[in-house]
Amino acid sequence: MSERRSKFFGLVVFLVLIIGFSYLMITGSKASHKEVYNQIDVTENTLLSAKEYLRYAGLSDSTEYEDLTLLEVKTRIEKHPYLRKAEVEFDGVNTILVEVQEKEIKATLLQKN
Repeated sequence: MSERRSKFFGLVVFLVLIIGFSYLMITGSKASHKEVYNQIDVTENTLLSAKEYLRYAGLSDSTEYEDLTLLEVKTRIEKHPYLRKAEVEFDGVNTILVEVQEKEIKATLLQKN
């Protein structure tokens, strides 16, 4: 009789574990942690100011940072014609850090209007 009880107890514990893991997998995947960004810092820029790069990318208004992802910031900033590439990361404290690599300007054309 005790062997039957131990098998029953083992089966109950196994089922509870399976149900618990299933519950965590289903509910855990629905939970989304959304980062909140308050500021974007641009570094390594020499040709233009950080404000100019952000204005060109459409990121000058800090109220629009709520729906942004880091990939969106990277693609927007890399569209600037003076930039070769940009490295984007989240510092963990509401700030996006953007390190830009600018193209080397060989010549400039100056024209009087």
